[in-house]
Amino acid sequence: MNENEGVIKDVINSGAANDFELLSVWKKKKKQVENGSPVSRFTPQTRWKSRGRIEGAEEESEMNRMMSRCLRSSTENDLTIGFFVACFKRKE
Repeated sequence: MNENEGVIKDVINSGAANDFELLSVWKKKKKQVENGSPVSRFTPQTRWKSRGRIEGAEEESEMNRMMSRCLRSSTENDLTIGFFVACFKRKE
């Protein structure tokens, strides 16, 4: 299991996140217009291929569905310094 996904899994399973929901970093916002062209704010212009996932878990498991809401970047595959993004929002 990757470290970052492991932290998210542990937080969810521990109940510490009961008052929060894991949002998708891919959720499209209302379209806005810039220079006459529609643009979605805070949405990557290109779909990022690397998503969070729990290795060894079934692809369609509930935890992997939740992890697909996260963004993962690696130095080898994405030519970045490597990072992981997960977004929690307090439930109303």
